[in-house]
Amino acid sequence: MRVDVQAGASDKRRPSPVGMLPLSKPFTILAWIALVLGLALPALYPRATNIGVLVIMAIGLLAVIIQRKNLDIFRQKGIATLLIACAILLVALLPTAKSAQHVLAIFILAPLIFAGCYAFIVSHIADRITPLLIGSLAALGACGGAAIAGYEVIVLGAGRGGFLVNNPIHLADLSVALGFIALVGLYDRSPWRWLVLMGPVAALAATLWSGSRGPLVGFAALAIVGGAFLVFTLWHGSRAMRWTFGLAVALVLAVSPFVEISLGGRVLSAQSILASFTETEAPDGSMRERAVMYQSALAAFGASPIYGHGMIGYAGIAAQYAPPGTTMSVYDHLHSDIADFAVIGGIVGLVGYALILLAPLVGAFRARGSALYLAIVMSVGYLVMGLTNAMIGILSQTVLFGVVTALIAILAKREAE
Repeated sequence: MRVDVQAGASDKRRPSPVGMLPLSKPFTILAWIALVLGLALPALYPRATNIGVLVIMAIGLLAVIIQRKNLDIFRQKGIATLLIACAILLVALLPTAKSAQHVLAIFILAPLIFAGCYAFIVSHIADRITPLLIGSLAALGACGGAAIAGYEVIVLGAGRGGFLVNNPIHLADLSVALGFIALVGLYDRSPWRWLVLMGPVAALAATLWSGSRGPLVGFAALAIVGGAFLVFTLWHGSRAMRWTFGLAVALVLAVSPFVEISLGGRVLSAQSILASFTETEAPDGSMRERAVMYQSALAAFGASPIYGHGMIGYAGIAAQYAPPGTTMSVYDHLHSDIADFAVIGGIVGLVGYALILLAPLVGAFRARGSALYLAIVMSVGYLVMGLTNAMIGILSQTVLFGVVTALIAILAKREAE
């Protein structure tokens, strides 16, 4: 089997997309800042990351408008798919819009809309972006999440870690995504590549210290799917390793319905997860709240199945459809991406959501190795973690999704060249 390994820079350097501008060196510095912000700091300093990446995207947009050349990155299929998805969601918002604010709400997805602008800036150092560089920065990011969560639990004595910088669930979601993004470094030839294994270890620690069940399910899904992809694309030995991995996965799947894990004083099991989707009398308060939200979302979707109810105040609108005899707690979201997009945009919204999740895979469709691995991690990870908590639309998670989709576009474009 042919193994695709991307290592180091090309001997022949390609021209930079902004090379003809007099600000070439500042753009190079900005590209490095963008890379570090987007991968190393999302869990540790989410607010700084969000502001910094959005500013860099704005600068990229300005550079594109001024230059109007070398815009191939915007035609890359992953970037184009994100733009199409956001355009579809915008269409869903129009029939229910009561003011300009209801239409402008689409810019909550700004990190996806302007992912191409981020790619435009970072592509200035495209020849230096290796799998090990991406993996190392992401591993540092996962370690940052573990450090924050561990400090709160071990030093401050908190029951759950993550409140210092974020919501514990969001911190764990970011750490899990970064931890498995880190493993892309295994596609490098450097002897230092094994250090990226600290990524998933740190992600697991952050998840356990945060006491978050959804991210733990996401961790398990990525360990199975991402691990399988790594084994089947990188393993050079006999087929015994692949069969062993396959049997281990089969055993885990067979045993998992009978396993209960206590996490943050709450139980995680297959039965409790199913109850959160189907029963208002779920095992604990958190799952009961989710069960009511999901059933309310389903009823709200049934009331407006084509275009939904719009993005402004959609959680409050869903609360009006709560099952008889229940009261739905109103938060900023419905603790599920599927529920959110179903209420916001109906069937049209769900199509847009599906395209967002598919964008990394579309971007890496003809690629191999590192780009395809990153695409699988983002699409599968965000799908699974988004089942029980919002991912797309929460700024930190949306920023990370836009950043990695942009990096996939750069890696895939380089492969094509």
